[in-house]
Parts: sequence; C-alpha cells; structure tokens
Amino acid sequence: KVQEKMAEIRRRKDEKYRALRTDIVKGHVLADDIGHFLENHHAAQRTKVKKQYDTWNDEIYGTIASKITSELDSKSYRDIHQAKLKHYDKFLSITNAKGSVFRDIIIESEYDPLEPNRNSIKVETEVLKDPVKRSVQRTLEEKGISKDVVRPRETLNVLEWATGKIEATPHGFFAKMMSENRKPVNPTKSKTMESRVFHCLDQYDIARGRKELDKEFPQGKKTKHTQKKEALVLS
Repeated sequence: KVQEKMAEIRRRKDEKYRALRTDIVKGHVLADDIGHFLENHHAAQRTKVKKQYDTWNDEIYGTIASKITSELDSKSYRDIHQAKLKHYDKFLSITNAKGSVFRDIIIESEYDPLEPNRNSIKVETEVLKDPVKRSVQRTLEEKGISKDVVRPRETLNVLEWATGKIEATPHGFFAKMMSENRKPVNPTKSKTMESRVFHCLDQYDIARGRKELDKEFPQGKKTKHTQKKEALVLS
C-alpha cells in the first residue's frame, strides 16, 4: 500500500507538471502571436504616416513653398534689404523723438508698426486637400460650409413678412396647418394652465393669520416615543 500511494503521488506530480508546462507553452505561443500582431500594426502605422507625410510634403508644403519661392525670385535682394532698412529707420526715428513706442497705441499719422506686415510677401493658393485634415474637410464639404461650397442658411425675405404675403409662403402654410390641428384649450379645465396665484395681487393686501403662516411654513412631524409598560408583579 505504501508503494501504491507513492506511485499515485508521483503520477499526480507528473500530471501537474505536464499541465503547467502546457500552460507555459501556450503562453509563449500567445505572446509570440501578440508580438507579431503589434509589429505588423506598428509597421502599417508607420507606412500610413509616411504616406501622409509624402502626400502633404508634395501637395501642401510643396505647392505653398514653390509659390513663395517664385514670389521671392521676382524681387531682388537689394530691394528687400532697402525696404527693411527703411522700416528700421522709421522705428529709430520715432523712438528717438518720442522716447518709447507702445504696441497697443498706434497713431498711424506718426508711425504705423503694422505696415511691414501688410507689405509682407503673400501668396494665394487654391483649395488644398490636406491629407492630415481629410476627415475634417470631408465633413465640412458635406455640411456645405467649406470654402469652395458656401451654402448660407435659408431665411424668409423681410418683404414677405407682411400680412397677406406671409400666408402664401411655406411658413404661412405651416402655421395655418398647425393652428387648424390644434385643439382649443380651456384654461379653467387645463391642469397645466391652472393658476395657483391668489386673485388679489395687491402687495399691501395679503392674507394674514396663523392658518396662512402654517401653509407657508408647515410644522414638522413630531416624533413619538412609545414606552413599554412593565407589568407589576405583586408578591
């Protein structure tokens, strides 16, 4: 019996070992599968980002940069440098004359610090399809508020508001239909239109008395303590 018991113990240990080893092997397989899935996901994400960057670099940045370059090439370096010196000379003259120049106080007749910004190089482009904002631009186009598709909100012309004209508009037909379908409501029988305000709204003639005060400030419930009566045992 002792040998049989020892053999049974060894058999159970072997079964437990094989079960644990099987779990470990399955765990390694699952980890490898997850690792391959993450690698493929990251590779696809990098490919997508690279494609977006290449498209943006060619269609967005390249278009704007080429226009700016052509605009700069149309002007000589000497003219640009002379314009900078002219603006800087105006700044020095006004600071030497007044002592200080404030950014939030501009007197255009004396000195306008925003003049260089207005005369800066600007280029105009057509509507660009930005791959990074593709979903946003598609939503704006569907709603009709994109730059290339402007759809203002429809409003009724003011000249058609007059009586005799508005009845012939869709607004007048809708109002007539709603008024015909609406049932007259008796204020005296309607609970929602029932007034709980006193008929007398004179602020000097108000209800007084203990009864009215109890309505405004009702008393709280009184707590009653019940005591058990002990039976007297007469000996």
